[in-house]
Amino acid sequence: MQPNYKFDQHITLKKEKVSKILGAIKHVLLEASREGKLLAYTNLCHPILEYADTVWDPTLAKDIESLEVLQRRAVRFIAGIKGRESVTEACSQLGLQPLKQRPRTHRLTLLMKILQEEQHSILAMAYGEIT
Repeated sequence: MQPNYKFDQHITLKKEKVSKILGAIKHVLLEASREGKLLAYTNLCHPILEYADTVWDPTLAKDIESLEVLQRRAVRFIAGIKGRESVTEACSQLGLQPLKQRPRTHRLTLLMKILQEEQHSILAMAYGEIT
């Protein structure tokens, strides 16, 4: 993280890393099935883009768009889209959420885990006091 508390450099590094991996996937899995390509993308690229995204969730439109460009590039490769075919439709057919929605889902999941842990702690304390 930069001293000014912005994640620009972090997001740039993530994009570069995913772009390199996506290039390798394209090179190695050129003739693979759609399922194989999707599996490689979701297992090799998504974890990099999503790791700790509850903390560094991009809020600037330029950062969100630059991450979405990576996913659209991957979807074009996975689905074999050429020209002006709809990437959005291909995303939904492949079961891929837009990257801008995923951090929200992760934040809600984290919140639920925190609340469940808090409930568990309260119950444990209450149970400990009873016995």
